[in-house]
Amino acid sequence: MIYSLEAEQSVLGALLLDPDKLSAVSAIITAADFYDATNKLVWNAIEKCDKADTSIDMVTVATEIGMQYLSYLGDCADMVPTTANVLSYAKIVADKSKKRKLHAISFGIQNMVEDDAGSDELADYISSEVMNATEGRESNTQTTMGKAIKKLLERTDDRLNGQEELYSTGFKDLDDVMKLEGGRLMVLAGRPSMGKSTFGQNIMENNAKDGIPGYFATMEMPEEEIAARTMCSQGGVDNDFLQDPKGFTSKHTDSDDQWPKLSSAVNIAKDWPMEIDYSPGLRIADLKNRARAWFRKQKGYIENGKGILLIDYLGLMKMAGKDRVKEYGEVCKELKRFAGEMGIPIILICQLNRSLEQRPDKRPLMSDLRDSGEIEEDADIIAFVYRDEVYHEDSPDKGIAEIILRKSRNGKITTVRLMTELKHYRFRNLARGDYS
Repeated sequence: MIYSLEAEQSVLGALLLDPDKLSAVSAIITAADFYDATNKLVWNAIEKCDKADTSIDMVTVATEIGMQYLSYLGDCADMVPTTANVLSYAKIVADKSKKRKLHAISFGIQNMVEDDAGSDELADYISSEVMNATEGRESNTQTTMGKAIKKLLERTDDRLNGQEELYSTGFKDLDDVMKLEGGRLMVLAGRPSMGKSTFGQNIMENNAKDGIPGYFATMEMPEEEIAARTMCSQGGVDNDFLQDPKGFTSKHTDSDDQWPKLSSAVNIAKDWPMEIDYSPGLRIADLKNRARAWFRKQKGYIENGKGILLIDYLGLMKMAGKDRVKEYGEVCKELKRFAGEMGIPIILICQLNRSLEQRPDKRPLMSDLRDSGEIEEDADIIAFVYRDEVYHEDSPDKGIAEIILRKSRNGKITTVRLMTELKHYRFRNLARGDYS
């Protein structure tokens, strides 16, 4: 039998005798973990009394569910030898609950196989459902307006008191107008040589400094190239030195400072919680499975639920069909759902159509997204990186990048200007006076 009525009753009896242990027990089980309907009813009544600051005992709980249950509550209390073992009882209930969920998943797998589901879809279902089951998390997609408002007020209060913060990009002017939140999909796009990959990596690096885990899925750059960019951005190392140290030293008499800079950058970044996944032609199902497993081992994600997933870039992902527009739309929908599942922001780098090259003003529009499909609809934030000097050698904005926000949920539609040091693969904040 995949349940233990004795363990369930022992948990309830122990809480009736020692209500102070409810907090510790609640960290292990929820109402969904009870197999018996009566036991689930009693648990809900205990939680209701706790939330109402009502004392928890057999009389108060029976008052909630009906005095006809008073005798049953007494039986639960009588069968408890000692309340000191309540956590052990709770772990038995949790274990049985996980086994029931895993058993149910087996039927789901069987049904999907019979319906001829694709292997990628099947693998994603198994990975997601098994992790949800083994973590003991209840799948709940429905709530009342009252509960939603309560959650909103709690979040607002937490943010006011600094207990829950939005993600920072590391660029103050951008943070002022763009709200990077968990569960959001941000599309970062631009033409070649604009620095979009560098900008995305900078955002991840700025968060890694604060201990926020970052998973960098790259289909374009091998891991040593990404590491080189980090050395340049964090230590001011010249990339030419990293590519050809002997040749660089022979050409530059002042090259002695490169080694100290490199040493400094190594010390800054070597312990960052940052994973590099270099997989050309990466499939969305594989990406989700790898990232999901990695994040759930990271201290920052386990304790605070924080992390960032950066994907570089959409056009190089392996698609199942020949209709690229439709496939891109499906990938974006999957990533949007995955961001919600994990509770983290996902930054997706995209290329732009060449059509903008024919316009006098080459600042991108949302319609310039290559094979955009449903990207515009599913993305919470769409930002474009534009550098005027790429098109105009005599541009007065040399060394300046525009981060153009065309869509920004809970933020503003505007343009933010940043300083670029692409030789060192980094963007920087502009002083306020530099805007003129």
